[in-house]
Amino acid sequence: LVMRKTNAAISGEIDIADHRVSLLTGRLILFDLDFSDRQNRPVAGFKRLRLRLFWPALIRREIRIAHLEISGLDVALIEDEHGRLNLSAAIAGEASPEEAPKDESERSGKPWQVRVDDFQLHHGRVSYHSVADDRLVEAESIALKGGVDLHRVAFQAQLDVGRLSLQTGDVRREIDRIALSASHQPHRAKPISLKLSMPGADLQCNGQVDLEPAVPTLDLDFAFDAALDRLNPWLPNVPLLQGRASGGGTARGAIDDPEGNIHLEVRNARVDEVPLDHLTVDLKLDRRRITVADAQSQGPWGSLNLVGWIDLRSMFPESWRRSATGPETLAYELQVSGRDLLPERIPQDVFDWGGK
Repeated sequence: LVMRKTNAAISGEIDIADHRVSLLTGRLILFDLDFSDRQNRPVAGFKRLRLRLFWPALIRREIRIAHLEISGLDVALIEDEHGRLNLSAAIAGEASPEEAPKDESERSGKPWQVRVDDFQLHHGRVSYHSVADDRLVEAESIALKGGVDLHRVAFQAQLDVGRLSLQTGDVRREIDRIALSASHQPHRAKPISLKLSMPGADLQCNGQVDLEPAVPTLDLDFAFDAALDRLNPWLPNVPLLQGRASGGGTARGAIDDPEGNIHLEVRNARVDEVPLDHLTVDLKLDRRRITVADAQSQGPWGSLNLVGWIDLRSMFPESWRRSATGPETLAYELQVSGRDLLPERIPQDVFDWGGK
């Protein structure tokens, strides 16, 4: 009966091979669910879902899911040339008359809350295909575990992706073994914690984001470490990079116009065929003005130092949200100084010059 009513309310169709229900223990098991669109093309599905409810929580108007486990999730998203997603089209049902709003006097008591104590996803796969630009994104061997409390606005999650691939036309790029952990614990001074790891690269971020103001604000600290050669497949128009980069920084203030600073350090690097023993860069950002507090580079060809500023306020007069002009209006002042420069040490296929 539930399935018939659900299928009658949506454009697509849901099919379940088998199920087990125990009202006494609050347990539900679904086997081999398939969700297809009206043309019978697969949109989503899973091999098995296990659910266990904690009934006593209903007394305090809380839907508490003690355990939710999904195995073999498979989602195939397709966005057509008009920007319509197959999942949205399959869920959408026939337009129904609008219900009259309920009188406030009919509402009583506190609102219902939702809490998931233990969520687990195994052997998942998600793909996204954009027809307009022939772009395909695939994530395979997905595992996710965590929990969420919507009343406290708290959550923790650990996501592992065995392989992430991006294909545009005939160009395909892949990343193996991605791990992402994230949490939001409102009782902490810096409630947001984020850590991203993949072969050759790590990113950590801590802080808080306030969504209540008209313009949300943030207060974040971040640090990163990466092998530059891992970036080459993803930056086809950038010279080949080698070496290792590390650093960190802060971002504080309005989300569309924060102030902050960045420290970058690169060691034992090469840009194309130009060797770079050591590079340090310190930048400050304040009201869309970038200050190059210090930038030093050292290599067998000598040492260079750069200081100055770049003012982008003519391009972005109010915030980063919208530009008013092109880059030809920006103002800048940069000073470069060198020491012990040996241009002949730079490969001639990069710069065909000599002398000292």
